[in-house]
Amino acid sequence: MYAFIRQAVREHRHGYPRGCGAAATDSGLVEDDLFGRPRLGLLLSAEEKAEYKAIDFNNRANMVVWRMQSIVEHHRRLGHICERGAFDIYHDLEAGAYNRPLFSST
Repeated sequence: MYAFIRQAVREHRHGYPRGCGAAATDSGLVEDDLFGRPRLGLLLSAEEKAEYKAIDFNNRANMVVWRMQSIVEHHRRLGHICERGAFDIYHDLEAGAYNRPLFSST
C-alpha cells in the first residue's frame, strides 16, 4: 500500500531523483520500482502487476485497502478474528488510507 502511495505522491509527480537515467513510467514503477525497498516487482505476482497497472495510479492504494478489508471481513465471519480485532484492523486501514492525499496535484 505504501509503495503505491509513494509512487502517486513522489514518482508520478517528480519522477526519479536527479541523476537516475530511467524514466518513471507507470509500467516501470509497477514492474521495476527502482527506488522501492523491497521493489514492487518482487512483491507482486504477474497477475497482480497486470491488475494494478489497469487501475489509475491514484487509486491503487485504495484497492489494496479494499482487498485487505475483504480478507479481514472474510476471516471475521468465519470466526478466525473477533469483532473487536476486526474493527481495530479496519480502523488502522482507514487511518493509513485517509491520511494521505487522494490525488496528486501537478
